[in-house]
Amino acid sequence: MNQQTAGIASIAAVSLAAIGLLAPAAAASPAPGNLAPGVQCGPGPECHNNTNQTYRIDWIGTCTYSQAIVGPITVPEHTWIAPHEQIALSVGINDAYCPPEISSQPSNFGAEDDGGISSAQFQRAVVDSSHPPAPGLPTTGSAG
Repeated sequence: MNQQTAGIASIAAVSLAAIGLLAPAAAASPAPGNLAPGVQCGPGPECHNNTNQTYRIDWIGTCTYSQAIVGPITVPEHTWIAPHEQIALSVGINDAYCPPEISSQPSNFGAEDDGGISSAQFQRAVVDSSHPPAPGLPTTGSAG
């Protein structure tokens, strides 16, 4: 019985040591919404860049259509954000794109439905100044 208890204690000690080795790596990874140190997106379709570098945000947009029969579709998206900027993402703004679908509603049959971004799944942020950054949101507050 003492050998069995010693064996269990050894396994527990090795497990705790392994957890201790992995914990610093887990702590170093960005928190949900934080794609890189200083770059945060979500929970809605907005991103903030509090760094001195331009970043490319890679994300998946879910497009929904109000006039077409098609269900929601997902589209890979890329948006560039300037240093110390806040941006919003929507169709036609800041590189967000939903492919047009043809309306199937009798009142609007045959018209294009450009859809809209109903959700965004942010994947990563990469330092990348190869593309002009997206226009930022207006700042609030008074100048002076």
